[in-house]
Amino acid sequence: MTKTAPSTVIACLCSVLGGSSLLADTIPLTPFPDNTRYAAIGDSITHNGWSAPYVDLYYLTRFPKQKLEVFNCGINGDTIDGGLARYDWDIAPTHPTVASIMFGMNDIGRDDYAAGKQGDWLVKSRQTHIENYERNLRNLVKRLQQDKVQVIIILPTIFDDTAQVRAAHYPGLNEGLGQCCKRAEKVAEEMGCGVIDYYHPMLKVSLERQATDPTFSMISEWDRVHPTVLGHLFMAYEFLKQQNVPADVARVSIKGTDGTAAQAVNCAIDQTKVENGSLTFRYSANAIPFPIESWTKPATTWVPFVDDLDREIFQVTDLAPGTYQLAIDNQPIRTYTAEELSAGVNLAIEGKTPQARQAQKVWIAYKQRLESVFKLRTIASVERSACEAGKPHPATLEEMQPLLDAYLKKLVGSPWEKAIQGEVEAYRKCKPNEADMRSKMDSMLADIRALAQPQPHVVKISPAAPDPKAAPAAK
Repeated sequence: MTKTAPSTVIACLCSVLGGSSLLADTIPLTPFPDNTRYAAIGDSITHNGWSAPYVDLYYLTRFPKQKLEVFNCGINGDTIDGGLARYDWDIAPTHPTVASIMFGMNDIGRDDYAAGKQGDWLVKSRQTHIENYERNLRNLVKRLQQDKVQVIIILPTIFDDTAQVRAAHYPGLNEGLGQCCKRAEKVAEEMGCGVIDYYHPMLKVSLERQATDPTFSMISEWDRVHPTVLGHLFMAYEFLKQQNVPADVARVSIKGTDGTAAQAVNCAIDQTKVENGSLTFRYSANAIPFPIESWTKPATTWVPFVDDLDREIFQVTDLAPGTYQLAIDNQPIRTYTAEELSAGVNLAIEGKTPQARQAQKVWIAYKQRLESVFKLRTIASVERSACEAGKPHPATLEEMQPLLDAYLKKLVGSPWEKAIQGEVEAYRKCKPNEADMRSKMDSMLADIRALAQPQPHVVKISPAAPDPKAAPAAK
């Protein structure tokens, strides 16, 4: 494993921070409106990725009455021209109103950057790949715009060649992806597209952290290509932040002395009662918190995820000094001091609240549906790879069988033989159930939306009982 000197990391970071960008000249992004049909087009980073599902989950919990349908249109190993080739049978049938395009990792020609490769031809070959990336990107944007689809170009994720991990280095590859970013920004400016930037924020955070922890990476240590699940949560943060979505789940400010609500953002407060030093009120929010699993929480320390995207703020002012118990629906949540409540506390990070438990149920149901999404992408991926050019779609399993046999025969002895055999086996198992899976996914989405609808809760803030184990006060 080649070590990256701290000075090299710092130099790379300075280069990133000092780089120019055309983002200011591209179309400003705004949150998805109601009834959006969003197609995420890309390669394996989209096909197997969690960033688009995390974005979808944010909308389900933050805008539960809004209809948003997210379609995974990623294909393992694909390139932009591959996206064009499958457009009519794989992308257009989703009838998107908005589509994002994220390619580059397979378009760049990774083999040209393998360690030890030399020759003047490499310079020309690398440049050709970058030029092809731009040309094909323009063609795909044009095809989408012909169908009156709003286009968002996503700058590719990084190839993490600076982390001290086991995968092989490809010197210069990430710089090549940086050149693709510049070309993509140019296309976006000239063709009226929005831009989401993963590349520069991801590289910035990676280099900053590698300066003190050379093994840090949000990319798989096995290939330096595919973001980890934590990396995908980071990507979702960048997508949502660059969309300028609201940070507040809800925001409440209420006086503890008389129950007067000074502020109620994205919620309603009523049925307030002040009695024996306790404050009780009904809290009806229009959203529920974003459910973050414990093992993905480290990603929320790389960026201010909670502060920027997940704030459910309760502020109770004018309380007498002391400690208070917060209970919701008669369930104790935790105790706070009067000073903490006066400053405001974020209930979104309290996993025991009824609304947080509701959000976790939404996430569990969503992941069950996601299993079918990934199975359908395997069907599309195998058909894209095994079908000869011009094969009409939809294709039946009977039509595909001889094509699958020929496809596997071509791969005998290749490094991907076993992996592709597994995909084909999964295809043969899933293909007969394709129509049923699609139908069930529609009903599952309706169930998830119903599960995400916020419920009113009774909040009570009362003086905490003295701790019987506490030492008696000194006389």
